[in-house]
Amino acid sequence: MVSAPVLGGVVGWTLEVSTLGLGVVGAVGAAVVSYPVLAFDGFIVVSLFLWHGVHRIFHSLHDLGVHARGAAAWACYGFASAGTLAAGFLLLRMTL
Repeated sequence: MVSAPVLGGVVGWTLEVSTLGLGVVGAVGAAVVSYPVLAFDGFIVVSLFLWHGVHRIFHSLHDLGVHARGAAAWACYGFASAGTLAAGFLLLRMTL
């Protein structure tokens, strides 16, 4: 079961990133994510979703007959690494 503060942090982070800090929705998201614990929870959720998604895509490529293990792995997991770094950078920028 997800606790209310964790869910609030994830929703607030999503609202802030989706509006890029513009408008009322962005201000609400920035207020929610200003708590470091909620920002960290949002970072964990986003990064786990990214890694889970690319892992499934990588293994789906194998099921579709793409057996280029090295290139496909670098492309998939490189995207997850870049997304995780971007999420961390954006969250640090919002909390500081």
